[in-house]
Amino acid sequence: MKKKKETFLTPQQAAKLTGVTPITIYNWCNQWGIGEKVGGRWLISASRLDLLRRAKKNSDLVLYHRLRALQNNDLGLQIF
Repeated sequence: MKKKKETFLTPQQAAKLTGVTPITIYNWCNQWGIGEKVGGRWLISASRLDLLRRAKKNSDLVLYHRLRALQNNDLGLQIF
């Protein structure tokens, strides 16, 4: 099975998409592991952001636990 390529957003794009402030996005990065700092800039995983958004919208504990499990895995970003 082919692995889907991850899409990354800037904190500003993620904030606009979710209707929150960039500060909230930074907090979510630290709290939920939805982003990673690369070269001094944050890159937000679109799939993890969507998972968190759905979990918050539905108060879904299963999705929260899934995010917690993902938080321990890095996003696989490499600096060349």
